[in-house]
Amino acid sequence: LAVPETPLDALPLLSIQAIDAQAALLASGSADYPSIPVYKLFEARAAAHPDAPALHCAGQTLSYGLLNLRSEALASYLTRQGIGPGSVVAVCVRPSFEILIGILAIFKVGGIYLPLDPTHPEAFIQHMLDAAAPRLILLEDSLHDMACFKNYPLFCIGREWEDHRQENGQTKPAEPDLDRPAYLFFTSGTTGKPKGVLASHRNLAHYIHVAQQAFAFSECDVHCSIARYTFSISLFDLISPLCVGGQLHLFDRQDVLNPERFIHLLRDITVLHAGPSLLAALFRYLKATAGAPQTLPQLRHVSSGGDVVPASLMEEMKRVFDQAEIFVIYGSTEISCMGTYFPVLRTQTIQKSLVGKPFPDVKLRIMDERLIPQPIGVAGEICFGGRGLTLGYYQRADLDAEKFVIIEGERYYRMGDMGRLMPSGDVEMLGRRDYQIQLRGMRIELIGIENTVREIGLAQQCALVLKKEAGQELLVAFALGATERSIAAFRAVLAKHLPDYMLPQYLVHLEQMPLTTNGKLDRQKLQELPWQASPDAAPASRPQHLLAERLSHIFCRVLGLSQVDASQSFFDLGGHSLLALTLLQELRQELGLDVSLLLFFEQPSIEGILRQVQGGGSIQTRPILLNQASGQPALFMLSGIHIYRGLAAHLGHQLAAFGVFAPAELLTETDPGQTYSVEELARIYVEQIRKAQPQGPYRLLGYSFAGIVAYEAAQQLVNAGQEVNMLVLLDAILPEWTNRWKFRGQQVLRLFRTSPSRLFNFFWGRLTDKLKARQLDFARYANDLKIGPLEAQRDQINSAAAAVYMSHLQPYSGPCLLIVSEERLKHDPLKSRSCGWRPYAEDLTIYRVAGDHF
Repeated sequence: LAVPETPLDALPLLSIQAIDAQAALLASGSADYPSIPVYKLFEARAAAHPDAPALHCAGQTLSYGLLNLRSEALASYLTRQGIGPGSVVAVCVRPSFEILIGILAIFKVGGIYLPLDPTHPEAFIQHMLDAAAPRLILLEDSLHDMACFKNYPLFCIGREWEDHRQENGQTKPAEPDLDRPAYLFFTSGTTGKPKGVLASHRNLAHYIHVAQQAFAFSECDVHCSIARYTFSISLFDLISPLCVGGQLHLFDRQDVLNPERFIHLLRDITVLHAGPSLLAALFRYLKATAGAPQTLPQLRHVSSGGDVVPASLMEEMKRVFDQAEIFVIYGSTEISCMGTYFPVLRTQTIQKSLVGKPFPDVKLRIMDERLIPQPIGVAGEICFGGRGLTLGYYQRADLDAEKFVIIEGERYYRMGDMGRLMPSGDVEMLGRRDYQIQLRGMRIELIGIENTVREIGLAQQCALVLKKEAGQELLVAFALGATERSIAAFRAVLAKHLPDYMLPQYLVHLEQMPLTTNGKLDRQKLQELPWQASPDAAPASRPQHLLAERLSHIFCRVLGLSQVDASQSFFDLGGHSLLALTLLQELRQELGLDVSLLLFFEQPSIEGILRQVQGGGSIQTRPILLNQASGQPALFMLSGIHIYRGLAAHLGHQLAAFGVFAPAELLTETDPGQTYSVEELARIYVEQIRKAQPQGPYRLLGYSFAGIVAYEAAQQLVNAGQEVNMLVLLDAILPEWTNRWKFRGQQVLRLFRTSPSRLFNFFWGRLTDKLKARQLDFARYANDLKIGPLEAQRDQINSAAAAVYMSHLQPYSGPCLLIVSEERLKHDPLKSRSCGWRPYAEDLTIYRVAGDHF
């Protein structure tokens, strides 16, 4: 977001108060709950109502009294085996009564509960066992022979249970201690490699009770457990009903994944928590199946979380669960799951992926990468503090130091998710910080594109992957339930909402998305899926004659693709302005075709070139309209066409935007030695602009060197008696030799007070540092844009022209808007904040924006 360049002491006091208000706004109230472990609340319920039904599974029921007796018997056995406070006990069972019996027994003796999933790969389980080294593993009989368990003491619940079921529990249980570790969950995070998170009984008490306070669970509620036991949210399903006297149905995983069976099981349920992927699959089944119920009115409370919950899914939840209160829950294992919650109101249409406000006793901040709080509306990383923060990563001090940070004397966890605070006080989820890519010098948030695809109804689910093919970088969209089958139609709809550089070049239709063992989207598997062989990536119309075939061959070679659609835009396939120059040179050398660059920008496809050749296309220098807006005054963007397409698309229908390019700036291998001046280029641009718009007022924009040309073009228009009411300079930098030497001189004067060797080292170090920095910057730039020596020469010509122009630069009295990149200013402190324009632009407004020069 743009921030005007204003001294801090000149900021109004209200602005500083508004920024500080974020912390006060997000500091929620306190949760009033008993300061005892949750298993003690269950014991109290069991003592008061021993005959009340507690668990239902596979047609059988277990009462509160029997559940407590069996857990005490198992606790007695654990004590005799030397299991006590701090001992890790693993539990590996399928949905059955034994999961609750095991958890409660471990808690009673002060042990640490570690869940294992028998459906996980053995190597995955082995990694957790190696890290946690459990004292004992409670498991089903059928799992006894798994190789990963052979080096650990085992207790087979079915085969050995009868010998211990009648234990009277006379062994003294451990004294309740809220600060004692309670459970250890392994989470794969974004890397796929499991890491353990250790939480205390205080964390668990917070976890259960803030949910109870927010959602008002009671003994009248019937919950269901559908999450895998290795998910920390499973404790929300398993423990919540037992603390308030409610009932719990344990669902088999296969029944949950079968929509018909799942709907049948839900008929007795009042409280449901399910991930967005599961709900999306359920909704697809309801829509596609004749005779299936279209609503599930028996549910009174439904929540979702664990992954991004799209706005479209929230709206669908309101329709299907038409009698339920609906919530989105956001958190992670590291913060005891319960971070924020968002009530999905039926009176409002949800348009963003909101996660709401913090639970009681939870603190939330939106921070930049320097851990500075961001004001309302500004994106940053979501950080949580407060009572929910767990003890940290199990025996991973390096991860603790990276993810748990101290902010203003308090401990916070960095979620790795990006979000921003809305004026309502709700937090909007913007996606993972580590799903950002850089494509041809532009930073792109993949999840932002994916959310847009879902929000506009282009697909039920969408995931983007960056592919590299023959040196080219291409965006591939994997879609589930896409409404458009061809990539051309898919892009055409998406182009109404996103700039062209964010549009995928390939579309792959999937029957289902690959998921990790934790039920989240598996992006690594997406990388491994075939994509070019997709039928929808094949050409829609094959060229029918030899010239078209040869054009197709050259397109493929320049773009690094195996095939192209004759009607598809060169830029949609991953091309850019510099590659366009390469393409036209190859057409000239190989086929003898002299194709106009400007006409190519208007019709950048094989079919467009064929039409241009058949019509005898000649070079016509004129501005090219880059969006669908009309009317005057228009905005003329100098020295570029494709580079401005994204900006033009963002302007939408508000302002007509034209790209203007001068043939004099084109360098070719046959004519690499041409030079030009700023004044000459400005005259060419003024001629083109006045052909499109004979009279002012004019609006001009220039990026980098083109900003200097735009400044001179504005001068020429004003001198011709025309009005210029907008001059925008995008990170345009004037050579500032006086400022540089003034700074250098101050340093040299200080250095004269020291030894000659230090003086020599100063000059030599400055010279080598500058050369290295220049080489690294240009190497990164060249790698991002795939530029060659011609573009390097053009950069030198531009620099020389700017230096000559500085010798007779005249002041400009009209309004001038300078937009400066903050990252470049950080890395080049010798530049003034105005990039040298302050002495020349009399009416100068400066904005600083995030990002670098490119």
